[in-house]
Amino acid sequence: MHTQGIFEFESVNLFSIFGWSHSFLLINLKTVFATWIAMGIIIVFSLICRYYLSYSTGYLRYSVISSIKAFRDLFVQAIGKFEYLHFSYLLALFVFILICNTISIIPCVDEPTSDINTPLALGILSFIYTQVSSIYSHGALEYMKEYFRPFPFMFPLHLIGNISNVVSISFRLFGNIFGGAIIVKLYTQFISHTFLYEMLGILSGSNILVTIFFSVFEGAIQAFVFTMLAMTYLSLAIGHEEEMPS
Repeated sequence: MHTQGIFEFESVNLFSIFGWSHSFLLINLKTVFATWIAMGIIIVFSLICRYYLSYSTGYLRYSVISSIKAFRDLFVQAIGKFEYLHFSYLLALFVFILICNTISIIPCVDEPTSDINTPLALGILSFIYTQVSSIYSHGALEYMKEYFRPFPFMFPLHLIGNISNVVSISFRLFGNIFGGAIIVKLYTQFISHTFLYEMLGILSGSNILVTIFFSVFEGAIQAFVFTMLAMTYLSLAIGHEEEMPS
C-alpha cells in the first residue's frame, strides 16, 4: 500500500480479491476525497447562485450573469453559433477544473488535477465528447471519411493526431498544476524549519502571495486554457461551415 498526506490516505486496489495486483488498478483515495469536496463545493455554489438569480437585482446575480455572458461570447466566437448542449458541457468543464485547481487553499486538501489520472480522464472525456459530436453533426460515414482525406494512407496520421490531442491537453494541465503544487510544498517546507522564516513569510505577505499565484491565479489560467483547447477541438470537429454568398 502507498501512504500519502497528513491523514494517511492509502491507495487501494478493489480488484485484489481477484488476485489482480497491477499498479494500474490502484485507486488514490486522497484524489477521490478531494474530487468529492470539489463536487460538493460546485453543488453548494450552484444552489447559492440559483437562489440569488431569483432576485431582480443584486451584486452576486450581476456577477454570475456577466460571467456567463462573457463565456457565451467566447463560445460563439469559437464555435460560430450558440448551442446550449455544447455550451453547458464546456462551462461545466471549466468550473469543475477551476475548483479542482484551486481547492488546495483548503488546508490538507491537494488538487485532484495534480494526480495524472484526473487530467487524463478529463482529456479522454473531452475526446469522446468531441468525436460523438462530430458523428452527430456529420454522420458516421462522413466522420469516417475524414480519417482518409485527402489520401487513404493519411488514416494513421489522423488517428495519431487525435490521440496526441488527448495527451497534449491532459499533460499540459497535469504538468502545470503538479509543478505549482511542488513549488508551494518546497516553499512551505523551507520556511517551516525556522520560526524567523515563518514570521517573515507572514509579515511580508509572501505566504499569501505564493498561495494566490500558484493555487488561484495559475489554477484559473490552466482551467481557462484547458477549456479553450477543448472548445477549439470541438469547433474543428463539428465544423459548422459558413454559407457562401451567391
